[in-house]
Amino acid sequence: MFTERAKRERDRKLEGFTLSPNPGVDLLESTLGIRFPIRPVAIALSPENKRMLFQKASLTASGREIIGKIGTLFAYYETQFQAYFFNPIGDNAYVSAHENMHGFTSMINPKTERLIRSRNPEKGIVARCFGEGMSEWAAIEALYRSPNESDQIEARRQQDLKTHGVKSRRNFVDRNFRAVEISLIAKHISQMDLKPTSAFGQVIQGAVKAGSFGFGEYNFINPQYIVGYHFVSHAMHTLVDSAYMTVPEAMTFLIKHPPTEMSNLRKPEDYVASVLKRPISRIASLRRHANQPVDHIHAVS
Repeated sequence: MFTERAKRERDRKLEGFTLSPNPGVDLLESTLGIRFPIRPVAIALSPENKRMLFQKASLTASGREIIGKIGTLFAYYETQFQAYFFNPIGDNAYVSAHENMHGFTSMINPKTERLIRSRNPEKGIVARCFGEGMSEWAAIEALYRSPNESDQIEARRQQDLKTHGVKSRRNFVDRNFRAVEISLIAKHISQMDLKPTSAFGQVIQGAVKAGSFGFGEYNFINPQYIVGYHFVSHAMHTLVDSAYMTVPEAMTFLIKHPPTEMSNLRKPEDYVASVLKRPISRIASLRRHANQPVDHIHAVS
């Protein structure tokens, strides 16, 4: 996993930054039972820390990508530093838990980062859906388990947004699946050098504009979050309630076996069964005979 040498190398990269407390890590570990191989740090995007980030990040290609994010995002997780960068204006328990969960996912399975950058459009989009879905699910489940009532209220609000949208609509999740599938078609077409001036190109561009950003009135959240949350919540429910895994076991299992096809996202229960390579009923029977206590999850789509 992560050696002491890797930890020292990370700490060397952090020299010069002013660090902040990182309650998102504490929330995830205390409520879900997971343990980060390397504890992420939190870095507020103050003027001083921004200058330090520019100085360090501008030396690499990935660093230039980091700099581009600063002006557009409230918060993000950067694996190069194993750090949660945040704007104090937009920081809260939900955002912190979500972003730090990206760190946990990348530590448990570094391949997830490479899948997101895959040249295969389907693998790239599915990997991004899964990564955002895992972070959404973990953040919401952690807030549900928090003793803080305001966290529990936020968990319900975020879950409603991922399952019903701003306005309660029929077929909400399916609409978002179609939006993701439209963006996948667009990526395939972009590899064909299709000129946007052609009639077909204009139709596709219009469809992407209408679909990739959430159907306007139906939802203002990126559809990849909705699709990812749908997959992870159902997969976790299957692993915990049917296969009798603990929450940390199920999370680690999913992260080590991420989906790679849209069909996997559509049918999470079937995907889990295929990866387990034995009937879920058989696994459940083994767990019951071992008298393993059954865990329970709240965040189910």
